[in-house]
Amino acid sequence: MTIFNERFFRLHKSGGLSQSGTAEKIYSATGIKIPQTTLSDYLHRTEPDISVAAAIAKTYNVSLEWLAGMTDDKQPLSSMARRISEMIMPPEVERAARLITQMPEDQQNEIVSMVIAKHKQWQAMKDLIEVVRQFDSNGVLSARIAELTGLNTRSANAASDFIGDNLLSNGDAHGGDQQVPLNTRK
Repeated sequence: MTIFNERFFRLHKSGGLSQSGTAEKIYSATGIKIPQTTLSDYLHRTEPDISVAAAIAKTYNVSLEWLAGMTDDKQPLSSMARRISEMIMPPEVERAARLITQMPEDQQNEIVSMVIAKHKQWQAMKDLIEVVRQFDSNGVLSARIAELTGLNTRSANAASDFIGDNLLSNGDAHGGDQQVPLNTRK
């Protein structure tokens, strides 16, 4: 039994289907027809050609390299590319991160603590505004909040506007944070 056979067998068993069910699953996902007897051979003895192996990999959302035993990473390239694209930062954030790495560690920790504290404030305000929106169907509460603070809870950026204008985050190097009111809108 080859690495391919072992890994394909594990995928097949985890799917809980019969061999004919697995063949149908591959056909439905890729249009590649595999007779049940041939599929049995792929599970135990032989290896398919590249197009069939690619169809199996696509069906089970694993990398062809993993299926062939060339890597221990199951994720297909498309999944890795998606994960990488999610990590891409706006240029100004990337530049700031590079600048921060040039600073002494204690100052890096202070900036990270401030960012974490600011994010906590923003998330809390966002959650609070969502609660106001859910329970203020007639707009009375929103009007009173706007009167007292100048905050329009109906605005798409209400949490960011309020946090940006009204609070200063100070964090210590150990992740603590303080909220210091700067002013109140009137």
